[in-house]
Amino acid sequence: MRIIFAGTPQNAAQTLKALHDAGVEVGLVLTRTDSKVGRKGILTQSPVSAMASQLQLKVHKADKIGSDAITAILETKADLAVVVAYGVILQQPVIELVPRGWFNVHYSLLPAYRGAAPVQHTLLNRDDLTGISIFKIDSGLDTGALVAQVATKVERGENAGDLLRRLTWLSESALLEVLPRITSELVELMPQSGEGVSLAPKLERIRFKLDSSETAQVNDARVLAGNPEPMAYLDLKSHEVAICESNRVDSIELANELSSLPKLLIGSHIFVKRAKSVYLECAQGTWLQLVEVQPASKRVMSAMDWFNGLKFESSGK
Repeated sequence: MRIIFAGTPQNAAQTLKALHDAGVEVGLVLTRTDSKVGRKGILTQSPVSAMASQLQLKVHKADKIGSDAITAILETKADLAVVVAYGVILQQPVIELVPRGWFNVHYSLLPAYRGAAPVQHTLLNRDDLTGISIFKIDSGLDTGALVAQVATKVERGENAGDLLRRLTWLSESALLEVLPRITSELVELMPQSGEGVSLAPKLERIRFKLDSSETAQVNDARVLAGNPEPMAYLDLKSHEVAICESNRVDSIELANELSSLPKLLIGSHIFVKRAKSVYLECAQGTWLQLVEVQPASKRVMSAMDWFNGLKFESSGK
């Protein structure tokens, strides 16, 4: 079995290594071209490109499938192709270049959350269940027939980075189980259901802005969905601060105690200090404990260390 692997980010690089280490013959790796990274704009290869070089695999970098990429695909004489977050739309003529087809790993239980950001949407919507889907690519947006799905619970406090790592591991196991059956044409293609369809487009940064007029549950979901990028944040008028980690307060007794403490006003947000913790007042009498933050151009620090360095006004009780 010889495959083409197409992917770009770190989770795709991990999947590429897992397939290679399991003995899958990767005849060609497709990935995005080098991009500028950081404030200095240093031209940097993708994680998949770096992994392919480490594994001494043939790499072709392309932001669209043009004539050079088509030639490389045909020369590989691959049985099938595996796609993990490549970031390039495959047109039907390209799909038809590989005999067994192109199979995509998607981090949701399709048809839920078709699109670029299924993990973030899962966390923003506070879903209890998610999973991975492997499907045969067609001309639609994540609409192809399914060959495998694995469900898993979303753990409390699991952020987008944590969940993506776990889903990546699940998808690797599923791929290694299903690829031989695809090659032998023993796999059953199952059309996606027409019910439960939802979209998960890429999210703008403003979606991760904490809002005190909403509940702590909603704001905590933003913190989880935004980590590691783009990071949830508080707009304090004079400056913004990224919120790396938080905990919603579920105890009614603690919430009542926090409501009775002196309130500290920064911008339009109200905070209280209790013991060695700082809490943000949210809607409906709910509270969000801030655990770790990162002020602009500074290191990640405890929320209390950051808060103690701020100027504030007391708003009484």
